[in-house]
Amino acid sequence: MRSRLPLFGLLAVLAGCGSSRALLAVQSEQITLEKTEADVVAAAGPPELILAHDGTETFYYKAGDGAVSVTLVGGVVVAFRDADSWPEAAFAAAEGADKPVSTGRVRLGMSEDDLRRVLGDPSGITAADGLETWHWLTSDDVDSAVDVREGAVAGFADRPIAELTQNLPSHDRDNATTSGRLRVGMSQADVEALIGEPDGKSGEKGVVRHRYESDPIFGDEIHYTVGYRDGRVVELSQLNVSFEEERKEKAEEARQAAAAAERQREIAGRMLQILSNPAVQQALVRSAGQPTVVRKTTTRKTESRTLDINGTRYKNDQITGIACSLDAPCPAGMTCHLITSSSGTCVRP
Repeated sequence: MRSRLPLFGLLAVLAGCGSSRALLAVQSEQITLEKTEADVVAAAGPPELILAHDGTETFYYKAGDGAVSVTLVGGVVVAFRDADSWPEAAFAAAEGADKPVSTGRVRLGMSEDDLRRVLGDPSGITAADGLETWHWLTSDDVDSAVDVREGAVAGFADRPIAELTQNLPSHDRDNATTSGRLRVGMSQADVEALIGEPDGKSGEKGVVRHRYESDPIFGDEIHYTVGYRDGRVVELSQLNVSFEEERKEKAEEARQAAAAAERQREIAGRMLQILSNPAVQQALVRSAGQPTVVRKTTTRKTESRTLDINGTRYKNDQITGIACSLDAPCPAGMTCHLITSSSGTCVRP
């Protein structure tokens, strides 16, 4: 296994202004494709955060509101950016973690023994598609997670968690599948020797899942699951049933509220369409306040009609016949004279 970067702390201070060094290193081509990890650290100093996934590591250096990022595979630079986004959520989680995994303590290729030596035993282990994730939990706030494949580290990140995150390890039941006793590759017989026979079974896309149910007198109901492919463990998970039901109820309430709001908008639009009919406008004007007609002689011997609308007198040419409402104002230079409590007609001053 290649040598790992030392812990940050003092080295980060000794490295000076990391963001300026990293940016300068990229601009001066000290960091380019095919450079080694040692070249990057020599040019930019230790990274402030490392995120790893599926065999790749990305070093992050703060640079103003953003970041300089350098991605390595096998210790060699395969990509870099001098104007990347700063992973704020991961950085905040690392700062709040008791045993952060993205600050240099953990590196790709570390063995399970080295991982336990650095971080201690995990709070629990989950798995999906044959890839294990080891979890170190900091109260209800941070999940420091390390992916392990075939006995070696394949990825890691510190991440914020919710109080009832579905996939957290649990010791609430002795036969919890995520307690750390079960591992990928175990046979069904090995599993049942440890936690007993399942309460239910299902299968899909080549994976047979065994369900273990909790039956709490108090607290949340939890289902623990072991998934087998070809008779060997490939999945370890748990589902907080109580939380899932609550989540679905809230989602349904939000859906119904959105549907009701859409119906209200549709009705309002239909009413506005009706009110835009000039005949309807004139009928509303006549019915509101019984307008008084006054004949007036002009210098051209023509007549001009005035209408009283709710106590306000307008000349006939001031009434445009354009519908308006509280949600649909009149064009510029016109005023909405309300005939009902929420709709009316546009008039010119």
